Amino acid sequence: MCTECNYRSSDVKTGGEIPRLGKKIYLDVRDPLDLQRDILKSETCYLKIDEIDVEVAPGTMGGRFTTVEGLLTQIRDDTKGTVFDMDDVEGSGGDSMTEDKREAWTRFFDKIDMAIKGELQYTILLEDPLANSYVQNPWAPEPDERLREEEYERSKEVEDDLGLSDMKTQMGEGGEYVREMFEKEDGKDKGKAAERLPNYEPPDEEL
Repeated sequence: MCTECNYRSSDVKTGGEIPRLGKKIYLDVRDPLDLQRDILKSETCYLKIDEIDVEVAPGTMGGRFTTVEGLLTQIRDDTKGTVFDMDDVEGSGGDSMTEDKREAWTRFFDKIDMAIKGELQYTILLEDPLANSYVQNPWAPEPDERLREEEYERSKEVEDDLGLSDMKTQMGEGGEYVREMFEKEDGKDKGKAAERLPNYEPPDEEL
């Protein structure tokens, strides 16, 4: 929180070592208690809830650390402001929208409201290629039957989009920069291997 203007932000910037595999997290929301779970949606995470037709692309909301209820509330408020172009003061706008589209959006927001109030059962999918997202297990270290995680291999297209394909991460024995590559054996990761970057000359050492 800013001490000058009291502005608050829940934006979260994740960091640290890049994992070899991405992660998918499934949370089955079955009652209002599940709405109080802590949830971290990183800036690289794709979110989907089939039951209420919600999809959030990576980068759309940035990184957020909040509760399930708080995350759904922000998705609703951000989407409603965009769809209806509502004025912050008077709540006006969206006059050019056809009646059919307005009714469709109204039904959409009604479903989100029901989800926020715990009146619907649904499953949240967090798909994070950098495995930086998280959902709280209130019963840890005991297993949580409503929470499932699975790792997956990133596609080359995803690694290109994230800038991982050409990321310089190490210094080689000869002083040249190298990038981390993940060797595979029978389709499985067996560890990191450094690949030399061509056409790079290390800077001269200062005398």
